[in-house]
Amino acid sequence: MANPTQGAVASKGCVSPNGRFMLRALVITVLTVTVAITAATPLSAAEPQRETRSLSGFTRIEIDGQVELTLRQGQKEAVTIEAPAQALPHIRTEVHDGTLVISSGGERHWWDWVLGGASMRSPRITVDFSRLERIDAAGAVKLNADSIKADDLRLDFAGACTLRVADLQASRLRLDGSGAVKAEVGGKVATQYVDLSGAGSYQAAELASDSAVLRVSGAGKAIVKVASKLKVEVSGAGTVEYIGEPKVEKQVSGVAKIVQRDAP
Repeated sequence: MANPTQGAVASKGCVSPNGRFMLRALVITVLTVTVAITAATPLSAAEPQRETRSLSGFTRIEIDGQVELTLRQGQKEAVTIEAPAQALPHIRTEVHDGTLVISSGGERHWWDWVLGGASMRSPRITVDFSRLERIDAAGAVKLNADSIKADDLRLDFAGACTLRVADLQASRLRLDGSGAVKAEVGGKVATQYVDLSGAGSYQAAELASDSAVLRVSGAGKAIVKVASKLKVEVSGAGTVEYIGEPKVEKQVSGVAKIVQRDAP
């Protein structure tokens, strides 16, 4: 009669020699295929390529994905993309009803890391524009601009987007940020409206404004420079710091706080 404990012992034992052999063979096969794919992939496929697309008639930009975006204001309108050759066809750019739509597209896979790693780099996109009214960004967009002149400018960012505008000249700025958005803005505006939720950050100590309206919730933090009037609603663990001597109207809840600070 078979020992009743043999099955239990066998089930708890180590992998059999045949099992170890099969596992080792599988690992070797995967590594061999990976090396073969890497060797067969031309280096030019992973090297950055530049492509300029003629697009015009837009005053708004809608962008998503993992992209490094540079804005340049001037007389011409165009989009220049720098990305690996195999990624270029997946980057969609088109104009619909005055909106330039940019989508990085293309699903990424584990083997992209094997093929030199370059295909995992964020595409670098430069947008030349003459007039701008609004930007909608989602994902992990990194937006940079040395200067922007506008009447009213609206920025709607979500996810882990970052924004840096060194010199903004506008009548009105409206920024809506949700998630872990980080924004740094300098220049001068008449009025600024800022709505942050989540763990967003708005650094505008270098952005002079006559009036400002701020709504900060979650763990967000905002720093503004205001001359005349400041209206603040802050909740959760949010923090608002302001520079200047404006008339302040505030509503605070939770452990949130509002602090006046000296000019930098």
